[in-house]
Amino acid sequence: MNADAAKEAATAILKDEIEEYSKDLSESDTRSKLVDALLIRALGWQEKAIQREPSTDGGGYVDYLLYTSKLAFVIEAKKLSVKFNLPSTTRQRKYKVGGVLSEDKLLRSAIDQCRAYGISKGCSFCCVTNGTQYVFFRSHSDLGIEFDRHQAVIFSSPEDLLAIFSLFFQLLSFPSVAEGRHVSVVPVVDADEGRSGLKILSRDPHKVRYKNRNRLFPFVRDVVREVFQDLAGQDADPDLLEQCYVESASHGSYDQSLRGLLRNKPGLGEIHPIRVERRSAGAFDKVVAQKGRRPEVVMVLGGIGAGKTTFLRRFRRVIGKESIDKDTYWLEVDFNRYSDAPGMLDDWVASEIYSQAEVVDSSGHFGTYAHLRQAYSAEYERLKRGRLARLYEQNPDAFEDKFAEELELLEKNRVSHVTKLLKYLQSNRARRVILVFDNADQFPAAVQNDVFMLANRLAADIGGTAIISLREESFWKNKNFGSLSAFHVVSYYVEVPDLKRVIAKRMRYASELLRGSDYVVPSGGQAVTLEEGIGVFESIRSTVVDDPQFVRFLRDLSPGEVRRPLDQLARFLYSGHTNVDSLLRGFRSRQKIQIGFHEFFKSIAISDREYFSEESSDILNIFASHGGSDASNLNRLAVLGLIHSYRRLSSERGVGYVQLAEIVDICVANGLTDLTAYSIIQLMNERRLLESEEQVRESVMPSVYVRTTDAFDYYVGHLCSQFAYIDLVIPGTAMPSGTDYDMIERLSGQIYQVGALAPNRIDKLQLRIDRARLFAQSMQGAMKAHSLFRQSALISDGVRSFVNDLDINLERQSNAILESAKKAFSRHSR
Repeated sequence: MNADAAKEAATAILKDEIEEYSKDLSESDTRSKLVDALLIRALGWQEKAIQREPSTDGGGYVDYLLYTSKLAFVIEAKKLSVKFNLPSTTRQRKYKVGGVLSEDKLLRSAIDQCRAYGISKGCSFCCVTNGTQYVFFRSHSDLGIEFDRHQAVIFSSPEDLLAIFSLFFQLLSFPSVAEGRHVSVVPVVDADEGRSGLKILSRDPHKVRYKNRNRLFPFVRDVVREVFQDLAGQDADPDLLEQCYVESASHGSYDQSLRGLLRNKPGLGEIHPIRVERRSAGAFDKVVAQKGRRPEVVMVLGGIGAGKTTFLRRFRRVIGKESIDKDTYWLEVDFNRYSDAPGMLDDWVASEIYSQAEVVDSSGHFGTYAHLRQAYSAEYERLKRGRLARLYEQNPDAFEDKFAEELELLEKNRVSHVTKLLKYLQSNRARRVILVFDNADQFPAAVQNDVFMLANRLAADIGGTAIISLREESFWKNKNFGSLSAFHVVSYYVEVPDLKRVIAKRMRYASELLRGSDYVVPSGGQAVTLEEGIGVFESIRSTVVDDPQFVRFLRDLSPGEVRRPLDQLARFLYSGHTNVDSLLRGFRSRQKIQIGFHEFFKSIAISDREYFSEESSDILNIFASHGGSDASNLNRLAVLGLIHSYRRLSSERGVGYVQLAEIVDICVANGLTDLTAYSIIQLMNERRLLESEEQVRESVMPSVYVRTTDAFDYYVGHLCSQFAYIDLVIPGTAMPSGTDYDMIERLSGQIYQVGALAPNRIDKLQLRIDRARLFAQSMQGAMKAHSLFRQSALISDGVRSFVNDLDINLERQSNAILESAKKAFSRHSR
């Protein structure tokens, strides 16, 4: 479709068809009638290139992902009635995210939400829209430029969009995005805002952007997708829940973990541990008991990624399935689908419960007219004997019609209506109603309070049970400061499963499925046979499970999580950087060859790419230059080191927490702008090196306190001093121009040589080591000049020692790296 035809289609949608719609279109109607229409009819996107509402790492749902040959755009859509207060586009169309655009709090919230989704999905290009207004921006910058300084391109109205449709078409049409023509329209910052004195270290010009997946991929693809899926998903396979769920640790370990929780969070009250065995969940089994149960609210507590949802899924589908199917109506309300529209919580929850009940009631009776008459029998009799008595006596059919009209009015109070229907079912079918409220802790404290109040009211009015899953932090705060303090609740605690056991179970089950697969060897000389595929997979399995540094990497980068490490492990199994050919040669020659940790790290860090890009990776570049006029390669480490210096101090929020405002004030007093300090803290919170007392990754701004995490300890204490890490992040990093930059670039030029001038593999490796050491020495020099590092009492000793010892650590590693490479190259050449 060309731009002229596209503009005609867009005009029809935004000027003619929109007049037929109510101005109060729901969010889903806004998407289907306006956004979908523009994308497909005007901008040339096919259905196969559009993914709607996929989940994110943080448990939320993205409205749209648009794909060309790769993920190209993230779109967050609000309903039509949410009007953005956009500035005039008469003189300019680009505005800073942190400028006048942030004066509209709803718009800024939507931008931050969309940006978080973009970062989660590794996509730079983002768009926020209400169907008629559009705001385009980049989610992240490899140069570390704080997000508030990013430029956004705006279209303030349908008339504005159509008046300069060629620009809109260049930004969002499929042909334009597929060819990359949209990139220049949304620069991170204007050219005249570039940071003088900084230059980007070059990448290998001979490498293509993407790398093919390894030869094992066709063999393991389907099994890995099945086995490494999220057990918390609605569609999780019951066999997978049975085979791969990790039961509770030993009682002693569990009790110790629970004691630690109660010590750090005094006032939580009595909490029962959930001790999951193959066919039992311990005391939690009583939750589904029917006889003699009073209405109650049950809390399921655990940290982010601890497995609360997974436990509830397994309990429903495996452990308690028989009694739940026979004795209860188990209705789940997943707040990942909730949009937090003001004043809509009660109606949304009631609609979700109603939809679930229609599915769960296999008799098909729920919501029928017969059911309505039974549930509203008191109202029916009251009308029959009262104001409609004469109509009932004269014309019973007309009375039924009139009662149907009365029902329509009664149904408008959705919570009361669904309560009536469920209360009748429970009392007349002898099946207990259990309402499960999951993922409400993804929302602010006020929403969580409202959810708890509503759950308590529903449980009391229906006479059933409400189960609410919450992070222990949210429960502790609300228990002491919010609505929970007024109620008695029964609380259970889910401990984070041991990641090594999780991985071992998943990989063992994958191995069993591969052995029983009907895999057909593809034609061609590069194919992997069934026997070879199983042999290579077993070699990888034994290495990952038995070598502690592999599990440590996955565990410490994502403290307390399971879903993300499994995604990373699947990426490693697919990546073209995983040297499957070496393992195949070893299998065929009966030699024991193992994957090196550096390959494991690289495969996860860059996946299907040929070079590292922070915005497309789970790995953070700790040395990325961050800031504007105050930019430095050590700003991130300085802010982290400042926060880490409080690690042994106690505050009202716990050990290691320090007030965010105090950190920013210290940074500003020592030469960093508040924007730079806040943006670093925000990024570190998103990337898990910091955590706030709110424990919300998408935004740190509602929080008061922050502290460093186990991921920070792993980065600074281990990962970032490794040659594999420094070698990976150097290309593409911006650093000050000067002697160090020139010397690093000179070494890079030798490394990137091809043909007759190319160094041999050992010499090339030595050049890469030399380049890494020169970079480390440059960081040591930068530390001496950095205002925060010059204040000896501000930065933790651990961070200061890390920078000081960087070159020494690389020197110690170099001999072992070269000797290992010589052995490997010698073996491959035979």
